[in-house]
Amino acid sequence: VDSDISAVGIVPTVADPEAVRIAVAGSSASTGKANTVGVGVGSSRIAIEVSAADGSPSTTYMVDVERGDITPVVGKFRKLSYTDPATGETMGYRLFVPDNYDATRSYPLVLFLHGAGERGSDDESQLTANQGGTIWATPEDQAKHPAFVLAPQSGLTPKTQGWTSLEKHGQNDPFKPQKELVTAYDILAKVQGEFSIDRRRIYVTGLSMGGFGAYAIAIAHPNEFAAIVPVCGGGDPARLATIAKIPIWIFHAAKDPSIRAGYSRNSVAALKKAGGHPRYTEYPAGAYFYPTAHFSWTTTYANADMRDWLFEQSR
Repeated sequence: VDSDISAVGIVPTVADPEAVRIAVAGSSASTGKANTVGVGVGSSRIAIEVSAADGSPSTTYMVDVERGDITPVVGKFRKLSYTDPATGETMGYRLFVPDNYDATRSYPLVLFLHGAGERGSDDESQLTANQGGTIWATPEDQAKHPAFVLAPQSGLTPKTQGWTSLEKHGQNDPFKPQKELVTAYDILAKVQGEFSIDRRRIYVTGLSMGGFGAYAIAIAHPNEFAAIVPVCGGGDPARLATIAKIPIWIFHAAKDPSIRAGYSRNSVAALKKAGGHPRYTEYPAGAYFYPTAHFSWTTTYANADMRDWLFEQSR
């Protein structure tokens, strides 16, 4: 399993789940529901004991689970900080520079905007909490698509909202960009001035709060990005016509309990109304995400077709 999968579920799929008792890793046996077991980095062996609820003899299965270790990839990101004269904000950011970087050639860049849970000052959790920033920097993906990856971190203070106004309860404009998003863009401009970046192939993606941020930063700078991948976010329907012609692939889970899928559905409708042709993947109600359907980014960023599609886009 990928590095951001911390647990696996054991789910009975027989016609009558109540007729099956399952005990995972020595836990008490239960009937008719999923069992969840945590997995650590590296390999682990899990014993799964299955029996009929009527007390017939049980069968034990041994399942080997190998969880990826993202530490080597995170270690390749430079840990940096920028004080923005335009906003007064000091923001930490991580930057991946391709191996064997050659200043005589130009490289695409992926800007990743994290979710609300990764706000802070450690300049690390935006990379370690999920694969949104690291998937592009793995040896396998870099072999196919050598690229820069930029992952700024929004702060977490009583006055900090994040990339947009979404986190402020009762906010009438949940799509409004905040100064943290301005600083993130200024960091992007700074990186472009320091390295040989292909300005025709700059991409932005984000999840949850970062999904809203991906729309907002593209709307604010519609001539900057070659493609957008928002995950469980939403764009301002009144302003999405600004980016209708930009290739965009939107992802959301139908039963997302945190950011309702209506945000993405409304974004798709607004983009189409403006003449755009967005791609939209909605994970159905029966799709299983642990611990909630809000975590649809685990499947999205693991999607190699999406990643290949992104790098095919150019302004």
